[in-house]
Amino acid sequence: MPKLQFKEVAPQHEVATITVEPADYEKIFRDKLKEYAAKADFKGFRKGKAPLSFVKKVAGKQLLGEIIEDLFNQELQKIENRETFEKSLLLGPITKDQQGIRHIDPFSPQSYTLEFDLAIAPNFELEPFDSSKVFIEYVLHVEDETVEDEYQKALKYSGELVDVDGPIQQEDRVIFLAHPKDGQSEDLPKEPIEFSLTILEDRLSSEFHEIIIGKSKGDQFDFEIGKIFPLDMPRERCKQILGVEDDSLFEEGKKYQLEIKEIKRLKPVEPTEEGLQRIFGEEIKTEEQAKELIRNYLKNQKAGDANFLLYESFKNYLLDLYREKITLPEELIQDVLKKDDKEGKTDPHVFMDYLRWQLLQGKLIEHFQIEVNSEEVLEHTRARIRSQFGHYADDTLIDSFARRLLGDREKVRETVDEILSGKLLKKLKEVFPVEQKAVSEEEFEDILNKSLKKFTQSASADTEGEATASTPEQSAAQAQ
Repeated sequence: MPKLQFKEVAPQHEVATITVEPADYEKIFRDKLKEYAAKADFKGFRKGKAPLSFVKKVAGKQLLGEIIEDLFNQELQKIENRETFEKSLLLGPITKDQQGIRHIDPFSPQSYTLEFDLAIAPNFELEPFDSSKVFIEYVLHVEDETVEDEYQKALKYSGELVDVDGPIQQEDRVIFLAHPKDGQSEDLPKEPIEFSLTILEDRLSSEFHEIIIGKSKGDQFDFEIGKIFPLDMPRERCKQILGVEDDSLFEEGKKYQLEIKEIKRLKPVEPTEEGLQRIFGEEIKTEEQAKELIRNYLKNQKAGDANFLLYESFKNYLLDLYREKITLPEELIQDVLKKDDKEGKTDPHVFMDYLRWQLLQGKLIEHFQIEVNSEEVLEHTRARIRSQFGHYADDTLIDSFARRLLGDREKVRETVDEILSGKLLKKLKEVFPVEQKAVSEEEFEDILNKSLKKFTQSASADTEGEATASTPEQSAAQAQ
């Protein structure tokens, strides 16, 4: 069995040395050669009859390399599983610049040695929580004007289309008849073409929008169909909107006499008890109740961001409190960053705070006895998919997507982290007093953007952390 030794070179920094001797791999190598020879089909030899010396020459280096790699992997896995190393790892095993393994020679039995840096996690304990520390939970203050605007939109867009004679207004649905002009090309259709458009200023050319606003049913005017839409709108999109297939309709210079056949306009729902219940649900019977529902809905749209801000406040406070207590092998970490981040994009201090928070978060989760089960992961994934698809997906489709996502280990890890963070936030809100502070949307966005900027730096450190902590497979592969 390979020889494994540990040496402390600095506080919280040890080096693991793994040595694979010929006795560890010779028998395995012989067996692999025989197995390979029995299946191999070499030119000039009957299948399975090539001599072992020939097989060793052709495939020996590859086979021996795989064996040695596997032996290193096994020892690294034992370190990570704390079978041969009792201390908790902060980072590692991290491959050092190797000198002991430069060339694998299947004809010359020799020892192979690799060294790995181990960053040791510190020992620290949580202190009693300071219940006098007050945290601010930002909530969106929704202006009455905003609520009124959303209320009127709800009445309008829940209404029905009714026929009007005009004049045409923004958002009217207009049905046109396009009559070919006499004296133009013979390839123009002889019968009028019917199409409909919703009058929206940002989806029509300024020229067409200016002409159409104010016109009434029965009015006629000459216009090129190709100039109805902005010049940068793709032709296929124009055809799709109009419901036509013929490209020749859009040729430059071809004018049609456009007749306004019908004008349809949304008639808002009357704010009666019956009308309000149809829009907002059976429990809503008055205008005041409807507006309060809208106000709460707008607030809840920012609930996720508000939770994020509060969580970051807890995190920053706790990091400041424990930063000196959570000691790190800073010299080793900086050396690793220099090697893996040659462009210097990662701030070492941000990265070390990321590591501290991982340790502190783990302690808090253990303290509060927070757990996540498989059903919670599945339901959390379902909810995320449901929010994306809305009412367009049934439970069968949602379950199918959810189980597909849960086949991705990285997605599962992200989901578990989200659930753990949510549960930890809930626990921290129970031990620390939290006061709500209403802010305007502009203030809320300003606070959020500042926090997101800092969070993005931390997120980049998260990515760097994954890169520096070599897996056993990566370490051994680098060694080979």
